[in-house]
Amino acid sequence: MSGIIGGPRRQGRHHASRQLASIDAVLAGDPDVLVLHEGPPGGTGQAGNPAIGARLHGHTPALTVCGHVHWDEALARLGDGHILNVDGRVVILTP
Repeated sequence: MSGIIGGPRRQGRHHASRQLASIDAVLAGDPDVLVLHEGPPGGTGQAGNPAIGARLHGHTPALTVCGHVHWDEALARLGDGHILNVDGRVVILTP
């Protein structure tokens, strides 16, 4: 999902209600992997949008991939899944 929460007059930004409704629609399909531009917060020093984090709790995909803000440590737990922050890095996933 593209976009971030913010004033829709700026490019790539959407009202929180619209962005969160879009996330809800995707989560309704029970995905194993969720790819977001703006993601939830991780642990200490892993900034993210708390509204998105709250939305994902209880509907956590196995893997949420996001960026928008850089984390020094690329991986964090979220519920029963993980968040992988790919801002400023290349990640290769293999089976």
